[in-house]
Amino acid sequence: MKKIKQVLKIIILVIGILFVIAFALLCTDSINIDTSKWLEKLLEFVTHILGEVLGFLALGYLFVYFFKGELIEVIKKGMESLAKIFSDNLSASRQDVSEAAHAHLLPILNKLNSYLPSGIYIREEAPPPNNIINELSAIHQQINNGEFELAEKSLLTLKSLNPNNLTILNEIHSFYTGGLCQKTILDSKQKLLNILKDSEKYFDNEPSFYKLLGFAYIESRDVLPPEESKRFSLEALQKGKLLDKDNPRWDISIGFYHYVFDNIDNALQSTEQALLSALQRKELGGDEIIACIELAKNNIAFYLAWKKEKREVAMEYAISAYDHFSKKTNEEIAMVNDTLGFVKLQFSNSIEDIDSAIRLLSNALELDPSQDSYAHRLQLAYQKRKAL
Repeated sequence: MKKIKQVLKIIILVIGILFVIAFALLCTDSINIDTSKWLEKLLEFVTHILGEVLGFLALGYLFVYFFKGELIEVIKKGMESLAKIFSDNLSASRQDVSEAAHAHLLPILNKLNSYLPSGIYIREEAPPPNNIINELSAIHQQINNGEFELAEKSLLTLKSLNPNNLTILNEIHSFYTGGLCQKTILDSKQKLLNILKDSEKYFDNEPSFYKLLGFAYIESRDVLPPEESKRFSLEALQKGKLLDKDNPRWDISIGFYHYVFDNIDNALQSTEQALLSALQRKELGGDEIIACIELAKNNIAFYLAWKKEKREVAMEYAISAYDHFSKKTNEEIAMVNDTLGFVKLQFSNSIEDIDSAIRLLSNALELDPSQDSYAHRLQLAYQKRKAL
């Protein structure tokens, strides 16, 4: 009974502080606010914050308290985060404070994922604040202008100011693994690994982080001892899968790992398992599960073409993925063009099919010129066409 009273006191304290913050923000954000709507706006703000943040904190902390004995420590961290939000955003708008709240409380919320019962998930990634989006847009322009060293400096500065922001870390990963960047920035792969290893303390319960780390080790296989790259990349991907065990995309990623390290049979087996798991969840609907199914089909088609097995299955899957992704991002369009072109290259000797393969592979390389593997397969297609 004493423990319950302590919990209730802390929850009431947190709610009270949030109401004070809400009131202060309403006063600073809208000096000419209509007093007749003051309570309505206050309740709307508090409902948004409490419903999305405090609701999980209160329930999660209660659970942690009785089963892990860590309530006071976690509450303390939560209060420190709230204090920082308040001090940093005294004159900010309600939207900015909401974004800041997500950014600061996200690591604490993610920690609770491992404590909550199966089937209850805390939001894994908050949308980046507007100032970060604006900064990243400016950095993208620097990259488009070929100012890679300036873009690198800007990205690292942005990360130092926002060390626990996964969106920025994703951008850094994309920057350092881009083919054009790797030809311009010295030691780009080692730099990426160092940044990710230093960042792990912020994302130790974030599955998406371990995908970045696993793929960074795969990318670094030519600058690290082979066994080190192989072992650490698999460990990272397996940890991500453990944290997000119901997501079939992990088997796709592990399949790609096997493909890179020259075990095409294991690559095919993992990706077929991913496809089976995704198909079992298809009745749940949603774009994400459909995209997962088509990505698995695309990779299976590629591995079958590599092995020159099951031509009909490879062609069916490649066409299905091509139809699905052909209107998505440039990276996805490039990927499915490359796969369908490779399937036609591997399984056909007709001039018509090889010409079609050349067009598809050329499209892939034009959309993503940083991929040396696309250029290699296009060269093979031209050689085969010349021999016919």
